[in-house]
Amino acid sequence: MSRLAVNPSTILGRAIRLSQHSAQRRLSSTITASSRPRNKNILITLGLTLGGATILSQTPYTRTDSLKTPLDASNSIEEPITKLPVPKTLTQTYGQPPKRLTLSLIGLGVRQVTFINFNAYTIGFYLSPTTCSRIQKSFKWRSDFSAKHLLDGDQQGEYFVRDLVRGEGEVAIRIDPTRNTDGPHLRNGFMRFLTARLAKEDDELSEVEKTAILEAFDSLRAKFPAGRVAPGQAFVFTKTQDGGLRVEFEGEEFVTVNNRWVAERFFEGYLTAEKPISEKLRRSIAEGLETLARAT
Repeated sequence: MSRLAVNPSTILGRAIRLSQHSAQRRLSSTITASSRPRNKNILITLGLTLGGATILSQTPYTRTDSLKTPLDASNSIEEPITKLPVPKTLTQTYGQPPKRLTLSLIGLGVRQVTFINFNAYTIGFYLSPTTCSRIQKSFKWRSDFSAKHLLDGDQQGEYFVRDLVRGEGEVAIRIDPTRNTDGPHLRNGFMRFLTARLAKEDDELSEVEKTAILEAFDSLRAKFPAGRVAPGQAFVFTKTQDGGLRVEFEGEEFVTVNNRWVAERFFEGYLTAEKPISEKLRRSIAEGLETLARAT
C-alpha cells in the first residue's frame, strides 16, 4: 500500500477522535473527586480534543500583560489545564539559503510544579513534514508503535524516543510561560536536566565529546535572554535537520548550538519516562504519534 503525504488537518482530526473519550473520563473523575474545586481552571471543558485539548472556537485569546499579537483562534488549540492557546502549526525560515519550514503539532501539555500547584509554562511538541513522512513510511512504527510503549518507558518505548529525536527530520518545542518570569530562571531549568543527563552518560563519552558538550552549554547560557519574559512571549526550540539546537524568542533567532548531543538530549528530556518534565505532555505526544503512525 502506498503511503500518502501527511495532511496535518487529517492527523489532528484523527487524534481528536482518539482522545475525546479519555478526556471525558478525566473530566468525570475530576468532578466526582470534588464538587467545589479550589481552582476552577483545573476542570477540562468538554469538546473536540487533541490529547485532551479543546479546539478554540471563540474569538482570539488576548493577554493583557503581553504586547504580542493574539494567536489566531482558527490555528490554535486550548491547553486544558491553563486554558491557554497553543498554535497548531509553527512556521520558521532559516538557514543558508533560507528555507521555509512548517511544523505540525503532535502533542501538548503543561509543565507543573505539583507540590505548590503551580503551572510554569505550556508546551507544544511539533514535527516537520520530513519527520512525519519518515514515521508513516516506517514498517516498525506502523506495526509496533503504541502509546503504551512510550508511556511505560520500556525497551520498545526507548527505541521509539531515540528514533523520533535522532532520526531524519526536524522536531520543535514551543514553550510559553503562564505568568511573568525571566530568562535566567527558564535557562537554569533547561540546563539542570541537560547537566543531569551529561552526568548519567559520563562513562559513555570521550573527553573530546564532553568538552564539546560543555562548550555548547556555555554558548546556550551566554546567549539566552536575560530579561523579563511575559506570558505570550514564547520560546521555540528546534532540532534542525543537521542536528543543531536552534532557539527563537519572540520569533527572533538568538542562538543555534551546533552540537547533536545537546539537541537530541534536550528533546528526549520531554519524552522520557524517567523523571518526566510533563506527564500530560508525554501522554498527548504518545496519542498523537499513535494516530500519525496509523494514518494512511
